Amino acid sequence: MRWLKAWLIIGLLIGAIVPAGMALADEGGTSMPQEIQDNSTSEMQAVAEHIVSTLESLHNITSRIIEKANVSENSTIFEHYQKAEEYREVALQDYQNGDYEGAIANGILAMRHYKVILKRVKEFKEEARERFPAEVKRMEGYFRAAEKTIRKAQEEGIDVGDSLQLLNQTKEAYKQVMEDIRNRDMEKAKEDLEVARELKKGLDEKLVEIRKELAYANADKIVDEFLKRGEKGIGLAQRIIEKTNESGKDTTELQERLEAFQSVYEQVKELADQGNYTEALDVIIANKETVKEFYKAIHSIAKRGTHKKGTRKMPRHGRMHP
Repeated sequence: MRWLKAWLIIGLLIGAIVPAGMALADEGGTSMPQEIQDNSTSEMQAVAEHIVSTLESLHNITSRIIEKANVSENSTIFEHYQKAEEYREVALQDYQNGDYEGAIANGILAMRHYKVILKRVKEFKEEARERFPAEVKRMEGYFRAAEKTIRKAQEEGIDVGDSLQLLNQTKEAYKQVMEDIRNRDMEKAKEDLEVARELKKGLDEKLVEIRKELAYANADKIVDEFLKRGEKGIGLAQRIIEKTNESGKDTTELQERLEAFQSVYEQVKELADQGNYTEALDVIIANKETVKEFYKAIHSIAKRGTHKKGTRKMPRHGRMHP
């Protein structure tokens, strides 16, 4: 009787206990433990009856999910649903024919596929409820920046091509994703999100081209700002190196960053002095990583210095000194 109870619990609770994808039996067939086989037909029938009843509940639940979520017939969820239904029908047939062992075995295989469906749907709902809306929300700032870039380019007389049309298409695509989520059409939301992302990718490429043209249209302003900031950055780096050397600490990395940046700075300044702002901007763009690493090194050292100055000792009673 002990084995009968254990097998009954497995049959009733497998959908909630066993991890998705974990095989309980080979799909080519299985056999019952010897202890079950030794029991009477009525006991075997009772186990099979409970499993068949559970299968009907799972069938009703998953059928509603498949219908409500408009699950595509090409999706893996639908494949599991078809498998679950096939095993369920065989289990019912076995039960009706008095083959209770077969009903139990096929019923458990059906439960395995129902389990996958329920887990996948739960995961997708959580994703759709949290990640999808967050991504759409972030796009609001992206769209504002894109509109500003396109408008600025138009004011400068730059040809923006079909960027406005692509921007509107991308906006509508993300709106559709939110509409799908509100309608609880999770499968369609996922598909529409892929479409929206593809449109955004195309818009990104357009914006890169437009920003590049905007940069060259304002090359003189950008170069002048670069030189102004660069002069201050070089002076700050030199002071940091001097003070650091006095304390006996190593300044090799910052010194290397400074020398690399100074080389770029001098090239840009020479071209700017000649009034050749376009080529000067070319130099800045070609050496953007060198520029980035230089300012990053300064920021890192300045940040460490700020933390040291802000450090205060904690008194024994746990309160900070005023």
